[in-house]
Amino acid sequence: MGLPLDFACYVEIDNTGGASDLVLQSANASEGSFVVGPPTWIPQGMVARLVLRDPKPSIHGSDGTIRYGYSNADLTMQAVTLHFECPTGILSNKATSSQAARVTWAKSTNPKCTWSTRVPSGGHPLFVGHVIGGGQPH
Repeated sequence: MGLPLDFACYVEIDNTGGASDLVLQSANASEGSFVVGPPTWIPQGMVARLVLRDPKPSIHGSDGTIRYGYSNADLTMQAVTLHFECPTGILSNKATSSQAARVTWAKSTNPKCTWSTRVPSGGHPLFVGHVIGGGQPH
């Protein structure tokens, strides 16, 4: 058939408004593999991107989790866990943050679509934006 089915997750972590650097603590691709990133360090003021590609051929799509540590204003170490999933079939796309204050943005199918705080249930691939310190992805 030759259909160009892309069930990857394209993730952007925007630390331009963050209070400190982000340091990777763990990364897990339960379905697929990281073909770009995740970076071990995201300096304050920078944007990082990663790509979790779905395995081909597969009935699963992509599913991954990353965890970054950072220091808050009183120098206490904190961590944020980000999860993203672009499954095949009737299952819904997912993009979450372990911290409610960290708004997760998403869109699917076309990278030129408008970002939304509601993760689109369908459409592929999945584009996810995590903005540390608030705001919308670029």
